[in-house]
Formats: sequence, structure tokens, C-alpha cells
Amino acid sequence: SGGVPASIAAVNQTQAVTVGNAPAPLLVRVLDAQGRPVAGTLVTFSPGDGVTLAQTTATTDADGYASVNATVGEQIGQY
Repeated sequence: SGGVPASIAAVNQTQAVTVGNAPAPLLVRVLDAQGRPVAGTLVTFSPGDGVTLAQTTATTDADGYASVNATVGEQIGQY
């Protein structure tokens, strides 16, 4: 795995979620300055209004990915 975390990017930047549906994963990837995945990095997720997260932190895996499940409220819109 890579060295010091240098960047974090959303993997699934846009996603359609049906109101009241099952939780949808929010996925990010952490890379070092050379573009290699960084394992073992604690990532904190901050939900917007109307979004509930199963947990607010996740640790990156060997490929630099971290995810949490999110659900949206009853209000239709963009979150």
C-alpha cells in the first residue's frame, strides 16, 4: 500500500436513491502523492441535512477504499 495520504475522492459522486429505500453506500478512495492506495486511514463522513449514516467513520482497506451506508429521509430532492 501507499504512504502518507495525499488525496481523497468520492468514487460514486452521483447516485440515485429512492426515498425510503434501503441504505446506499457512500464510497471514497484515499491515495498517496504517487497515486497509490493508502490502507488503514480513518475517514470521517459528514452527512448533509436529511441524510442518516450507519456510522460516521470507516477505515480504508488494502485498496484505499472506505464506505458507509446512507439513507435519506422522506423529502424528495438532492442531498
